[in-house]
Amino acid sequence: MLKENLKYHPNRFIYCRPFLKDIIKKYKNVDSDDGLTEDYNERIDFYESYPSVKTSNDLDEIIENEDKLYFYYIEYLKNGQNIFHFPNALLNLFNKTDVDNVYLKYLHFPFKQFYIYLGTQKDLLIFDKDYFVDGAYIRYEPEIEPYLKILLTTVQPNLEYNPELNIIENPDKSYEFDLLIDENATVGSSIENEFKIYEEADLDNVIEKKFIPGFPIFKESLRLIINALCYLSSEHKEVDSRYPSNPPDSLIDKLSKSKSIKDIQRNQSKLESQGYTKILFCGDSIKKECESIPSGKELSTHWRRGHWRNQVYGENFLQHKLIWIKPTIVRKDKGESSHGHIYDI
Repeated sequence: MLKENLKYHPNRFIYCRPFLKDIIKKYKNVDSDDGLTEDYNERIDFYESYPSVKTSNDLDEIIENEDKLYFYYIEYLKNGQNIFHFPNALLNLFNKTDVDNVYLKYLHFPFKQFYIYLGTQKDLLIFDKDYFVDGAYIRYEPEIEPYLKILLTTVQPNLEYNPELNIIENPDKSYEFDLLIDENATVGSSIENEFKIYEEADLDNVIEKKFIPGFPIFKESLRLIINALCYLSSEHKEVDSRYPSNPPDSLIDKLSKSKSIKDIQRNQSKLESQGYTKILFCGDSIKKECESIPSGKELSTHWRRGHWRNQVYGENFLQHKLIWIKPTIVRKDKGESSHGHIYDI
C-alpha cells in the first residue's frame, strides 16, 4: 500500500529519483537552451548508469518519457506545487456528467500548471496490466500556445516505491494529449480533430505508435479531468488547503510562529523533506452529502446523467457561463431525489 504522501505523483516522482534534487536546484531557474541542454545531459548520465540499462530494449522510449515527466514536474514546481485532491464522491458524480459539449474557452485555470489527483482508477488501465490512471498534470499558457496540455499519470498499486527503485526496470508510464482551445472548440470536437491528426500522421516515432491504443482510456479519463476543471472554475467550488496526514506538532508549531519569509520557507522545507505537503482538497461538503445518503434497494433504480449547460446572460446576452446540472437519482416509487443541484460558473 502506498504511503499517504506518495499517493500524489509529483511527490512519488521526486521521491524515487533522489539524483534529480541537486539537478533541479542547479537548473530549475535556467531558461536558456544551453542550460536546458546541460540539464538533460546530466540526467541522461544518471539513467544510463542503472545496472539493467544495457539490457533494456525500450531505453530510448523510457528516457523520452522520463524527460517529459521531468518537464511537467519542473513546471509544477515553478507554478507553486499545487495538487487538487478530488474525493471519490465527487468523481462518481463526474463520471455521470457529460462533457462533450463543454466549450473549452469557458474553462478557467487557477495556475499555469498544476496537478489533479483522481485516486487509483481501477477501471482506467492504460498500456499494461498494472498501470492505472491516478491523476493528470494540467498546463495552459495561452500567451505561448492555444493548447490545453494534459499528461495522464499512472500508478502501480503493488509496486514498492522507494529511492532505490530501478526506474529502467519499472518505468513510470504516462500519456500526453493536447486540446486546441479556440472560439468554437468543444471538448468533443477538439478531441476528434486532434485524434485525426495522429491517425493521419506518419507514426515513425515509438511513442506515437503507442498513442493510438491508449486513446480510449484517455477519453474516459478526460470526463473526470474536464469536470474537475469545470468545478475549479465555479464560484461554488470548495477548496481546503491542509496536510493529508498529521505532521509533527513541533514542526507545525514552528511554522505557525514563523514571521519572516525565510523562516516560513525553511520550516516548510523541513515538512516537505519529511514527506508532508499541503494538498488542496475539493468538495468536502459533497463528500459528506453523498455519505449521508442511505444505502438500500429503495434508492437503486438508476441515475439520470448530468451535463454542463452553456448559458448566455448579461447585457445583450453577450456573456456566457456554464451551469452544472448534477446527476440525479431517479426513484420509481418516490420520485427524484434532491441530489441534482445547479452550480453556476
